[in-house]
Amino acid sequence: MIEIPWCRVPGVSSLVCDYTRGDDWLLAQCSGDSSPRAVQAAAIPAIEQTMHPFVTSQQQRTNLERLRQGAPVIIGGQQVGYLGGPLYTWLKIATIVAVARQQNAVPLFWVEDNDHDLAEASQVSVVSNDDRVVRYVCPSAEVYPPQTTVSSCRLGPAVEEHLGQLADLLAGLPFVEETLSLLRTCYAVGRSWSDAFIGVHHHVWKEEGVLFVRSSILRTHGAMQTVLEREIAEPGQLQQAVAQQTRLLVERGYMPQVDAARINLFLHHGNRRFRIYQEDEWHYRIAQQRIKAEELAARMRREPHHFSPTAVLRPLVQDWLFAPMVTIVGPAELQYHLQLRGVYRLWQIPMPTLALRHSVTLVPAAVLRLIEQHGNDIEHFFQPQSAFFAWVARQLDSSGLFSQLDVIRRSQFEYMTELERRAAEYDPSLKKAVGAVAHNIGEQLAKLEQKIRRAVRLRQQQAMMRYQRAHTHLFPNNRLQERTIAPIHILSKIGVEQWRTVFGNLTTQSNCAHYIATPDELLQMAGTQVVLSKLIA
Repeated sequence: MIEIPWCRVPGVSSLVCDYTRGDDWLLAQCSGDSSPRAVQAAAIPAIEQTMHPFVTSQQQRTNLERLRQGAPVIIGGQQVGYLGGPLYTWLKIATIVAVARQQNAVPLFWVEDNDHDLAEASQVSVVSNDDRVVRYVCPSAEVYPPQTTVSSCRLGPAVEEHLGQLADLLAGLPFVEETLSLLRTCYAVGRSWSDAFIGVHHHVWKEEGVLFVRSSILRTHGAMQTVLEREIAEPGQLQQAVAQQTRLLVERGYMPQVDAARINLFLHHGNRRFRIYQEDEWHYRIAQQRIKAEELAARMRREPHHFSPTAVLRPLVQDWLFAPMVTIVGPAELQYHLQLRGVYRLWQIPMPTLALRHSVTLVPAAVLRLIEQHGNDIEHFFQPQSAFFAWVARQLDSSGLFSQLDVIRRSQFEYMTELERRAAEYDPSLKKAVGAVAHNIGEQLAKLEQKIRRAVRLRQQQAMMRYQRAHTHLFPNNRLQERTIAPIHILSKIGVEQWRTVFGNLTTQSNCAHYIATPDELLQMAGTQVVLSKLIA
């Protein structure tokens, strides 16, 4: 197994880097309010309704009763994802489970299906037996207009075709029938996207006692009303508090992740939702409708089930309802949750401790061996494909063509720079001509490099295929594996039981690094204590 500090993972923000390095100021900002609190009674029926379509385990039933009695909660959430969603969803749940076990708390997963970003909820990729990345888009039962919420979407007949394709892509793997049976049960034609998504994770995590709650059900129960009314009653207050906290973060060099508006709410109409904008002190605009402020407030009191929070307000709703000890977040979430710290104080909502989820890329043994040969250059494997293969070609160039080309480039730059200087001194009009020649030479050298790269690929086809395979697993679709790949191929290799063991053992490692490992390594790892940042370790 390879452990990579988050600071070495391309694209990671300086805030996440400092969090994982243990910056004292930042960890203090992530530290929550430890005062005792209990789940709001209005939230319990929403959990029960969310879980109703599924046969619950004894541990889930026990945890539901524990919630009623005031047990602490460890929470995290994610939008709905096709085929169970990308790997990061599974990693978040695994971290919730691990921390809940450590803290003797109830693991709870918030399913964000009030969202109307159908493109994000519907798209996912799967790795095939022959190391191809195959993209799938969740088939809808009908054409949904813009602003349709995910909770309203149902599966169309094409889902059966997708599952048939998966059977071919993963044929021969030891647990492919078990995995496909699970997917066929959950992803049946006509079923809601939300229930299909929850069904997969319920099956995998039910013995761990994980409870699920759909945000759409919380909304229809009116459970969010208290916090949403506060936002309507005092427009701009949240925005000011977020701006003040954001300035503190920016002073330390951290870029903001979200911008709060004066009003951070949606209004639901049928199966669609629309952003509410404040025009002035007395009026709001919702799509093409103009509404008076007092009318909007009255509608909130009368029909709270027609309102939901934007992303910036959602954590406050979540934490008022469930009062978690710890919220498990991803790297981007960590940034915008910290921007809300001042709002928690202002609205007197206890803030949970923020802990980063675990992170891993799962690869075959042959891929891991190849990566280990390039330990000092591992960042290259997380580059876009064109840049990655330019680097690979240089690694495979046994004749030194690229190094000689680099020598020519450096010499050309030095000579042409000197020539340009002398020409400008002699006759300023010559400077532009020399620059044009230098540019043409640079273009010709770039074309020559492309030809050399193609020649190396042809001569080193077998080696190139090994690197291609590694890049497919490490940076598919030019993103971290966990961001884009549904781990169906891993489930088909090791089965649900061993899958839980893999994640159970992974979460004994620190959450302050990204790991590259084979499933077998994680299966054989001796499980010990959950290791998190020093906030809650």
